[in-house]
Amino acid sequence: MSLEDFNAGLRVLLKTPPPPVQRKFKPKPKAEPPKEQK
Repeated sequence: MSLEDFNAGLRVLLKTPPPPVQRKFKPKPKAEPPKEQK
């Protein structure tokens, strides 16, 4: 992976708005036990 590819990737990430999927990762109610706990 070259520096140019890395910089290009960074620019794409900066231009791309945060995916709405992040909103789903809000803390769930305590009634639901965390499933991702390992």
